[in-house]
Amino acid sequence: MESPLALALAAREAPLERLTALAALEETRSRFLSRSRSKATARTYSADLRHFFRFLGSEDPCGIPSLDEARTVSWREVTAYRDRFFLPDARTGRSELAAETGARRLSVVASFYDELRRAGVVRENPARDVPRPRASQEGKTRGLSPGEVDRVLAKVPRGSQRGERDLLLLAVFFFQWLRVAEAVRLRVEDISRDGTIPTLRVRQKGGRERVLPLRAEVLELALSYIERFEVAGFLFPALSPGAPDDRPISPEGARLVFKRACAGAGIDASRVSPHSARVTGITAALVADVPLDIVQDFAGHARPETTLRYHRARRRLDRSPLAALPFRMPREAP
Repeated sequence: MESPLALALAAREAPLERLTALAALEETRSRFLSRSRSKATARTYSADLRHFFRFLGSEDPCGIPSLDEARTVSWREVTAYRDRFFLPDARTGRSELAAETGARRLSVVASFYDELRRAGVVRENPARDVPRPRASQEGKTRGLSPGEVDRVLAKVPRGSQRGERDLLLLAVFFFQWLRVAEAVRLRVEDISRDGTIPTLRVRQKGGRERVLPLRAEVLELALSYIERFEVAGFLFPALSPGAPDDRPISPEGARLVFKRACAGAGIDASRVSPHSARVTGITAALVADVPLDIVQDFAGHARPETTLRYHRARRRLDRSPLAALPFRMPREAP
């Protein structure tokens, strides 16, 4: 049922103006959801808008607002949404959903309304001045120690195509820091050389490509695996009973490979994921004093702040800068 304010706005608007606004709303929504070439990002944007407008009472099964619903959103509704899900409860000190999720969702809502304002659908952006939850500067994904990584890699059963595939997949996670979606899309022809440097071509989300230097041991393992099992096409085939030869392992299958390998090494699999390998590699590189800009570039991060969120040793007390200070305390009182 439309609110009294929505009905009043609709009654004052000329039919032609309303049709124009409806078309602009639909065009803006479609453009907003498709502005990233990544299907996963588009799904995230859609889910974030759906969560917001369903909270406000939208009856559309997809959560997409009507013209009047979009226009009657005010600063108060956006603030109520933020307070409901993303601010800590006064009694428990906890919020229903993570602050990181809230910061992202409110950013999506604000960006959506910026597009609607530019298209003339709304006059103001109701989310513009709503303070967003402060996301933690520390990531939550558990990293592994160097000793744990060695155990994980050593425990993988060798000899069969599945075992060699799984070991190579784990090596790509730990040494190349690929995301799951990037790893499962790798093809045999993505392994190459730039002069004397072995390289790996990676297809990132959004359709972008980048070329990474490939660790020598990973190259050796990959070439042996490809030659021995005559692998063509996807580097990590599904190998499931009845699966066609040209189908890669699924992201879910790759996550299962990682968790099983960690469990075999005595690590609680419920606390780790392939993302832990990115955390582990980035932390190890920064601890080894690899410059931040080089680590950021290799990880494929747009901003250094994102890379630092992966650095699990940042707060270690034994890594303070105190020992490097040139000052000296006097030995005796003058």
